Amino acid sequence: RDYVARKKATVEAAYSDLKMIQTIAKTMTRTPPAREHKGPSTLNGHARVAEVQRIVKENHRLLDSLESMGPQMSTRRMLEQDRQRQRYVMNVSHTKRLAGEYDEELGRMVEEERSAAEMQRRACRERLARLARS
Repeated sequence: RDYVARKKATVEAAYSDLKMIQTIAKTMTRTPPAREHKGPSTLNGHARVAEVQRIVKENHRLLDSLESMGPQMSTRRMLEQDRQRQRYVMNVSHTKRLAGEYDEELGRMVEEERSAAEMQRRACRERLARLARS
């Protein structure tokens, strides 16, 4: 939910920036009231307009990239990292381990390691059996 709210806020901010730039562009490109010119009022008017157009195009590109962004971190990966971190904490905390505060977690970790090793052994046996048949 936070991600959707942040994305919506980012898109709204980019949209308001775009509107502000468009307003500035309109202001800069409107024709001044007719008055008697003594000479050219500005020599870089075209350059200014081109710069504003470049900025608007860049803002559109940025907005498109913001809208097409996906999540950068998966929940599963974050949970796995947290489990690894907890494992490190349990390994470091000698006193709590001796007091028995981590017995359940340590038992779960040992069981997970045992099942992973068994799965790996089973896969190796199956692979060897396939190789022996061929």
